[in-house]
Amino acid sequence: MTSLPYNVLGIATTVGITSVAQLILKWQIIRVGHPEPGAAGAFRWALALLLNPWIMVVFAGAAIAAISWFFVVSRLPLSVAYPFVALTFPLVTLASALIFGEPIGWGNFAGLALIVAGLVLTVRQGA
Repeated sequence: MTSLPYNVLGIATTVGITSVAQLILKWQIIRVGHPEPGAAGAFRWALALLLNPWIMVVFAGAAIAAISWFFVVSRLPLSVAYPFVALTFPLVTLASALIFGEPIGWGNFAGLALIVAGLVLTVRQGA
Protein backbone atom coordinates (compact mmCIF):
# COMPACT_ATOMS: atom_id res chain seq x y z
CA MET A 1 0.00 0.00 0.00
CA THR A 2 2.83 2.43 0.71
CA SER A 3 5.85 3.20 -1.41
CA LEU A 4 8.18 5.72 0.21
CA PRO A 5 9.60 7.40 -2.94
CA TYR A 6 6.13 7.96 -4.40
CA ASN A 7 4.75 9.21 -1.10
CA VAL A 8 7.63 11.65 -0.62
CA LEU A 9 7.34 12.85 -4.23
CA GLY A 10 3.57 13.28 -3.92
CA ILE A 11 3.78 15.17 -0.64
CA ALA A 12 6.65 17.34 -1.90
CA THR A 13 4.73 18.11 -5.10
CA THR A 14 1.59 19.09 -3.22
CA VAL A 15 3.39 21.17 -0.59
CA GLY A 16 5.77 22.75 -3.11
CA ILE A 17 3.13 23.76 -5.63
CA THR A 18 0.81 25.04 -2.90
CA SER A 19 3.60 27.16 -1.40
CA VAL A 20 4.75 28.59 -4.72
CA ALA A 21 1.14 29.35 -5.65
CA GLN A 22 0.74 31.51 -2.54
CA LEU A 23 3.86 33.47 -3.44
CA ILE A 24 2.68 33.99 -7.02
CA LEU A 25 -0.72 35.16 -5.76
CA LYS A 26 0.90 37.70 -3.45
CA TRP A 27 3.26 38.90 -6.19
CA GLN A 28 0.41 39.44 -8.64
CA ILE A 29 -1.85 41.12 -6.08
CA ILE A 30 0.97 43.53 -5.26
CA ARG A 31 1.37 44.17 -9.00
CA VAL A 32 -2.35 44.78 -9.58
CA GLY A 33 -2.70 46.92 -6.47
CA HIS A 34 -5.67 47.59 -4.24
CA PRO A 35 -9.23 47.55 -5.56
CA GLU A 36 -10.92 50.86 -6.23
CA PRO A 37 -13.72 51.74 -3.80
CA GLY A 38 -17.16 50.36 -4.49
CA ALA A 39 -18.57 47.24 -6.06
CA ALA A 40 -17.50 48.18 -9.59
CA GLY A 41 -13.91 48.73 -8.45
CA ALA A 42 -13.87 45.42 -6.62
CA PHE A 43 -15.29 43.68 -9.69
CA ARG A 44 -12.64 45.19 -12.02
CA TRP A 45 -9.91 44.26 -9.56
CA ALA A 46 -11.12 40.66 -9.26
CA LEU A 47 -11.54 40.38 -13.03
CA ALA A 48 -8.02 41.72 -13.61
CA LEU A 49 -6.68 39.04 -11.28
CA LEU A 50 -8.79 36.23 -12.73
CA LEU A 51 -7.67 37.06 -16.28
CA ASN A 52 -4.02 37.40 -15.24
CA PRO A 53 -1.92 34.64 -16.84
CA TRP A 54 0.04 34.11 -13.63
CA ILE A 55 -3.18 33.53 -11.71
CA MET A 56 -4.19 31.02 -14.36
CA VAL A 57 -0.87 29.25 -13.73
CA VAL A 58 -1.80 29.18 -10.03
CA PHE A 59 -5.12 27.50 -10.85
CA ALA A 60 -3.36 24.94 -13.07
CA GLY A 61 -0.87 24.33 -10.28
CA ALA A 62 -3.71 23.81 -7.83
CA ALA A 63 -5.14 21.13 -10.13
CA ILE A 64 -1.75 19.39 -10.36
CA ALA A 65 -1.32 19.61 -6.58
CA ALA A 66 -4.79 18.10 -6.11
CA ILE A 67 -4.04 15.19 -8.43
CA SER A 68 -0.76 14.61 -6.63
CA TRP A 69 -2.63 14.65 -3.33
CA PHE A 70 -5.08 12.05 -4.64
CA PHE A 71 -2.15 9.69 -5.13
CA VAL A 72 -0.79 10.44 -1.66
CA VAL A 73 -4.04 9.75 0.17
CA SER A 74 -4.61 6.61 -1.89
CA ARG A 75 -1.36 5.24 -0.46
CA LEU A 76 -1.18 6.64 3.08
CA PRO A 77 -3.60 7.05 5.96
CA LEU A 78 -4.90 10.62 5.96
CA SER A 79 -3.79 10.98 9.58
CA VAL A 80 -0.19 10.40 8.43
CA ALA A 81 -0.27 12.36 5.16
CA TYR A 82 -2.27 15.45 6.08
CA PRO A 83 0.07 16.87 8.75
CA PHE A 84 2.67 17.39 6.00
CA VAL A 85 0.44 20.09 4.52
CA ALA A 86 1.47 22.17 7.55
CA LEU A 87 4.90 22.54 5.94
CA THR A 88 3.35 25.21 3.73
CA PHE A 89 3.24 27.56 6.76
CA PRO A 90 6.99 27.76 7.39
CA LEU A 91 7.83 27.63 3.68
CA VAL A 92 5.50 30.48 2.73
CA THR A 93 6.37 32.55 5.80
CA LEU A 94 10.13 32.32 5.23
CA ALA A 95 9.85 32.84 1.47
CA SER A 96 7.58 35.86 2.02
CA ALA A 97 10.23 37.41 4.23
CA LEU A 98 12.95 36.78 1.64
CA ILE A 99 10.99 37.72 -1.47
CA PHE A 100 8.63 40.46 -0.27
CA GLY A 101 10.54 41.71 2.74
CA GLU A 102 7.69 40.85 5.08
CA PRO A 103 8.77 41.10 8.71
CA ILE A 104 9.05 37.98 10.80
CA GLY A 105 10.01 38.12 14.44
CA TRP A 106 10.97 35.69 17.14
CA GLY A 107 7.31 34.89 17.79
CA ASN A 108 6.95 33.83 14.17
CA PHE A 109 10.06 31.67 14.37
CA ALA A 110 8.81 30.07 17.59
CA GLY A 111 5.43 29.35 16.01
CA LEU A 112 7.03 27.87 12.91
CA ALA A 113 9.29 25.70 15.09
CA LEU A 114 6.22 24.45 16.96
CA ILE A 115 4.54 23.58 13.65
CA VAL A 116 7.55 21.57 12.52
CA ALA A 117 7.87 19.91 15.95
CA GLY A 118 4.17 19.05 15.87
CA LEU A 119 4.60 17.52 12.43
CA VAL A 120 7.49 15.39 13.63
CA LEU A 121 5.56 14.19 16.68
CA THR A 122 2.42 13.49 14.66
CA VAL A 123 4.21 11.55 11.95
CA ARG A 124 6.31 9.55 14.40
CA GLN A 125 3.12 8.63 16.28
CA GLY A 126 1.56 7.40 13.02
CA ALA A 127 4.62 5.39 12.01
